[in-house]
Amino acid sequence: MTVIVCIDKKRGMSFNHRRQSSDRKVREEMLKLCEGKRLWMNPESSDLFEEEIENNGNICVAQDFLEKAEKEDFCFVENCGLKPYMKKMDRIVCYQWNREYPSDLKLDVDLKKWRRISKRDFEGNSHKKITEEVWDR
Repeated sequence: MTVIVCIDKKRGMSFNHRRQSSDRKVREEMLKLCEGKRLWMNPESSDLFEEEIENNGNICVAQDFLEKAEKEDFCFVENCGLKPYMKKMDRIVCYQWNREYPSDLKLDVDLKKWRRISKRDFEGNSHKKITEEVWDR
């Protein structure tokens, strides 16, 4: 499965118990990336995609979404660790802000053990520079 996360420069995924991932442009990029495939997320994340969920049968919401996801699926992860799912993960897509926030939750995957296959910058809605990095096992 492919995991999608939003992180800051120090791999923080949330700060003050708030999400990092509310940038509209990042969500558009995610949906393009997942086009034609299932995108899983938990109920807490689904409020970002209300309109898309109504119009897109490929977006799936479940509390246990990481268990339900299959090999070809995408999972958008905002508020939980990934270590228990390492064996299922083939790819990680990181959307990284060029800032540091005091984080409550950090990405718990050591990307040094993965191979970066692409990196690109784009302008987001909330940040002038967002970096997309794609990592493979």
